[in-house]
Amino acid sequence: MKKLKFSLISVLLISIFVFSSPSGLKVYNLKIKGSKEIELGVGSGLGIEEGLSGYLYFSSKGKTEKVLITVIQAEPNRSVAILERPLPENARIIYAVFFPSRKILREEVVVEAFRYPEKLTTLPAAEIVKGGKEIKESMKDSVADALLDAGVPQIGMGGLTKAIAVRGLARRRSLLLVDGTRVNTDRRTGPSAHFISPFLIDHIEVIKGPTSVFYGSDAIAGVVNMHTLEPDLNLGFNGTLFSGYSSSSDRKNVALSFGKGFGKVGFITAFDLVSADDYQSPLGKVSHSGYNRENLFFKTELTSSGRSFDLMVLQSHGWDIGKPMWSNPNKITWYPKENHILIKGGYKRSSFLGKNIDFNVNFYLHPYSRKTHSEKWGDFLLKKEEAEVSSFDYGLDVALNKVYRRTRIIFGMDFKGVDKMNAKTNTWHFSAPEVVEEALHQEPIVNGRKTTAGFFFTFDYNTDRIDLTLGARLDEIFTAAEGWEKKENKAVSAFSGISLLLTKNIAAFLSAGRAFRAPSLSELYYSGLTGRGYVIGNPGLSPETSYNLEAGVRYFSKNAFLGVYIFKYWIHDMIERYRSEESIYTYGNIEEGILKGAEIEYELRPTKFLTISGNFISYKGTTPEDEPLNDIPPMRAFVKIRAEKGKVFSSLEYIHQWEYRNPGPAEIPIEAFDLLNLRAGLSFSSRVSINLAVENLFDETIFARPDPDAPPEPSRTFKAGILCKF
Repeated sequence: MKKLKFSLISVLLISIFVFSSPSGLKVYNLKIKGSKEIELGVGSGLGIEEGLSGYLYFSSKGKTEKVLITVIQAEPNRSVAILERPLPENARIIYAVFFPSRKILREEVVVEAFRYPEKLTTLPAAEIVKGGKEIKESMKDSVADALLDAGVPQIGMGGLTKAIAVRGLARRRSLLLVDGTRVNTDRRTGPSAHFISPFLIDHIEVIKGPTSVFYGSDAIAGVVNMHTLEPDLNLGFNGTLFSGYSSSSDRKNVALSFGKGFGKVGFITAFDLVSADDYQSPLGKVSHSGYNRENLFFKTELTSSGRSFDLMVLQSHGWDIGKPMWSNPNKITWYPKENHILIKGGYKRSSFLGKNIDFNVNFYLHPYSRKTHSEKWGDFLLKKEEAEVSSFDYGLDVALNKVYRRTRIIFGMDFKGVDKMNAKTNTWHFSAPEVVEEALHQEPIVNGRKTTAGFFFTFDYNTDRIDLTLGARLDEIFTAAEGWEKKENKAVSAFSGISLLLTKNIAAFLSAGRAFRAPSLSELYYSGLTGRGYVIGNPGLSPETSYNLEAGVRYFSKNAFLGVYIFKYWIHDMIERYRSEESIYTYGNIEEGILKGAEIEYELRPTKFLTISGNFISYKGTTPEDEPLNDIPPMRAFVKIRAEKGKVFSSLEYIHQWEYRNPGPAEIPIEAFDLLNLRAGLSFSSRVSINLAVENLFDETIFARPDPDAPPEPSRTFKAGILCKF
């Protein structure tokens, strides 16, 4: 702990000393374009953006002078700046200096949490936005890992298969979207999204709170919407090549993307390949934590006179995906293969059936399959199990969006489902080496089907100081499988939220909502092998219904942002997981689960080149009898000090997690820990940059999750990546 505190103070002092210099971004590659315009050519450096201001230095009649200059056009290959006054005749340009803009922090961040663009600072909900640049700089293995430092917890045993748990609510209470399309599969503990490469992400929005009104089932805790790379309709042929390496798992990553714009139409395509061995921890190698993954991605967009059409295809193939089980080294589990194909299309038309009425329609198709293999060893192989699950997910939603003065009204319907879900298991017991004592074949789910039809309405009223959002939704859910009685449920969702601009720099919000989660097909009907062990389904499960209250205050200025949020959820008929004996689990409804907590997020800019940001989360989940719930994470604080000047950046990340002494029914206590990471980057030009990182700097032994099967986190890890643009 003393070493960590000393490192934090040292890096902070050095950063302030080195990066508080008033000098800005120097640009030498300049060309006079007109009497008051200057062209900034290729190689002018990173950090050029529209609205950026500075000074152009030039010599005239033997004297060095300067004139104010502002960027009016910023593109990767060419930028244009305008001068405050024309240059004298025969003036010779020396260089330009640009200073980082001092906009109000996060004021211009626009999110689409409620199905339409809205400023983050006035949204009546807590939300996180993680940019693609920051994601790529971190060189994380998965989306779940990339969001952990943003205050989004995770559950799971380890390796690549950890799952996102917004506010500690996983197991289909945190809805995962890709470009607005749900990708929660019915044989998953939660939205792990490990099949999607962080390289393909443009940015991620995480909205916290009940959002079933906008998205239907599985959105009790919130929504994680991953926005993939977008084609640039006005940019010629362009691309990016990335190569990365991580030492603890000998992880190798290569990725390539390229696209082209033609004015009204454009496309982008990408390929990503990752291979990782079992990683090293301070206690030794973590067996069966390696994995292999490849992604193929394509997106196109067409716009024409108030209309637009987009199509996205994401194909993901994983193989030999390890499932580390630290508590039982004699049991080996892995996924020999996992396949996803996600196809999403959308059509938008403005001025539909009248002025200021927009029409949106979206569809998705998502065939999915996965194999699981498990072996139990003693002096010889005692038991071998295999399971194969496949399904076909699909969905369609249609919405009319009417804007009248300060009011926005959305009517919509959606229809989504899971079809042809089949699960097969095979089990072999051995009495001696290669001597089969018993063989068993089962098909726990045959032709499983789940369909949901939903109708929703939202109303938004916005002024300069008030943002009022109201919504209601009705869903009807049908669930069936061969050999089981058909189930039918109805669910009503509601949301009301108001955001008030109290002063120029302070906004507050209050919201209340009702959300729901229908049991998945696997929770109802699947009994068999899982990545964790063996699970027994419960066809008598009832849907969950939650009542949610939330409040928050945000402060934003040119050099500071602070958000403080509190919430409380009452989840009736909560579906809880129970561990009956070693590696055997089942599900059951409890009368009520109560979750409450507080969150803090902040960002400070004491100088133009120094940023201090971070977050703090504290949650508590219990039954009415004060018994603890599963998956509620320990208290956790994250601090990041980032210094950036010109083409160089460096950052220090400090994480402290408190001890966990009150675990849920399927969990164990864990100790507190401190963790320190260092990152740095250098841009050689606007086209080539490198990123370096050292994670777990002091090689601490860390058990991060109260999962009895979770292994220790990786030991000291060195990471390197190079990014080339063309």
